[in-house]
Amino acid sequence: MSRALESTGRPIIYAMCNWGEDASWEWASDIVHCSVARVLEWAAPLSQYGGREQGGWNDLDMLEVGNGNMTYDEYVTHFSLWAILKSPLILGSNLPNMTPDELSIVTNREIIRINKDPLGVSARLRWKRDLKTGGDLQLWAGPLENNGHVVALLNNSPGPLNITFTLGDILAASPLQKGPEMVWQMLDLWSPREPASHKGPSVFLRSSEDISVALRSHQTQVWRVKPVSPLQLGSTS
Repeated sequence: MSRALESTGRPIIYAMCNWGEDASWEWASDIVHCSVARVLEWAAPLSQYGGREQGGWNDLDMLEVGNGNMTYDEYVTHFSLWAILKSPLILGSNLPNMTPDELSIVTNREIIRINKDPLGVSARLRWKRDLKTGGDLQLWAGPLENNGHVVALLNNSPGPLNITFTLGDILAASPLQKGPEMVWQMLDLWSPREPASHKGPSVFLRSSEDISVALRSHQTQVWRVKPVSPLQLGSTS
């Protein structure tokens, strides 16, 4: 295999996964693949060990986008969380058979930019709230270069939810929060994007202002958050 890879004449990643424990070849084909939610549960306490400073990346396994058995929202959640946790984005599906919707997910430039951010720090689970109706609500966040942040809100429950939170709760550790109250731009990375810029809509908020979000079952919303000056805020009105 090493000779075959070298013969391509280009850099290439060869991912190997040793699941060969407990004679798994005798029974593994009879069970389903781990769910996205289960993988995230395993990955949450390990996010601090993956990143540029740690010298390696936590590999959450191949992406299943395009392989069926998931809704559009679940595919978006899958791709988003793998990206912000800085997992290698390796597709495990048949590209020619992908639908336009599936291709639009794995080619979202802004989400891929988060994955490739030069700071190289994995997002972490900030909180997880169990719900009486079943499932939970999760908030993930992590730093990006130039004092930016990525924020993701996941509705891991069987029904829709309306949520309200503030940026101050998420960005408390940012050094910029220690001075005067900041104004932040929140760029929505999954709403319909402008063809020229490939970017979705953005809003400008002070860190103490409430953010209200409506999420469908298993939907994830992702934002790139960056600081702006009050002058920039005024120029948008």
